[in-house]
Amino acid sequence: ILLSVFKLEAQTHQGYPLTGNPLNTTGWVLGPQTSVNADEVVLVEGASKTGYFFYQQPKKIFFCDSTVVSFKVRINNSSATRTEGFTFFYAANVNNGFGVNESLGLPINMTGNVVAFDIFDNDNNANNPLISSRSFNNQNYVEGAATGRLVNDIPNITGLSFNNTFDSVSIVFRFTAATAATGNVYINGVNMGAISINNMPALGLFGM
Repeated sequence: ILLSVFKLEAQTHQGYPLTGNPLNTTGWVLGPQTSVNADEVVLVEGASKTGYFFYQQPKKIFFCDSTVVSFKVRINNSSATRTEGFTFFYAANVNNGFGVNESLGLPINMTGNVVAFDIFDNDNNANNPLISSRSFNNQNYVEGAATGRLVNDIPNITGLSFNNTFDSVSIVFRFTAATAATGNVYINGVNMGAISINNMPALGLFGM
């Protein structure tokens, strides 16, 4: 994951990379069921597990003209069912632990923002994989519910391979107000659609 914060006015750049081989995880917290394999973070292996990692020092990442989150993801679809999904989150704290299964490994009773890539169809709406952007205030992600949603989910997205090959994902946030942003999600360079968040914490922990 490479998170970059850009301020065009001052032409400054702050980056929080998670790179290297072997992967340099200094400054990052990995969940007990999340591991490192060479230059990769393996969120989970197997069902009913919770995978997550986050930068351990709270940061203000939404204060410039734009914030870009870039990473590569690969999903193994060798089993009968796919993974629940993965996210990028920016949370005021993670004091309540992390959820499992449908909650996509997000902080429990989360206050903050999330872009969720929800792969498994839990609500039988036949619209997965989907992308959902949410802004929570002591709330949790539930597929199909409107809680924290500012714009419609992006349904039936294409571009994720599900064959254990890497796909490139970029999330571009553009400031619209002091605590709000709009943006777009790209998979392998293709624009998947628009996202929107608000009520961003002054300081937060970011991760997946």
